[in-house]
Amino acid sequence: MKIRAVKIIDGAAPIISCQSEISQIKLVSKRPLNGEEIRDIFRMISDKQITLQLITVHITQIVFSVPCLMAGAVMDLFSQSEYRINAINDCAEVNISGVQVSDVPQITGKIIETLSSLNVAILHLTTSQSSVSVLVEQAHLPAARNTIHAALHLF
Repeated sequence: MKIRAVKIIDGAAPIISCQSEISQIKLVSKRPLNGEEIRDIFRMISDKQITLQLITVHITQIVFSVPCLMAGAVMDLFSQSEYRINAINDCAEVNISGVQVSDVPQITGKIIETLSSLNVAILHLTTSQSSVSVLVEQAHLPAARNTIHAALHLF
């Protein structure tokens, strides 16, 4: 497979960072969530000073990551609610940031392809014009980091 180098628009060197000891939490509703409910969920979390990352809001669910030490507090917060709560503990996040990448779709495709070939499940993947974040099981952190390195030609 042919790999193209990343075009760095601003000339800055990309930064790869890793964070471990993360839990992914999913709150699932049996019906569509309205704006007031979503606001209330985030207000409850904020009132407990729980740090969130990789937030995704869907019509019937909210998915986010928290430090493992805060996962229990989130579970307790919503244990009596109408939402079904799913948690995946022992996760890690790999981020590439600090540049404007013009080839995000190709880089993302390469990351997905390589992690799939290594049987590494992608729990969450988020991109923007200047970053790519991948959440994987903690045990797969080295493979995910190396894959992102390879996709960006940073060896």
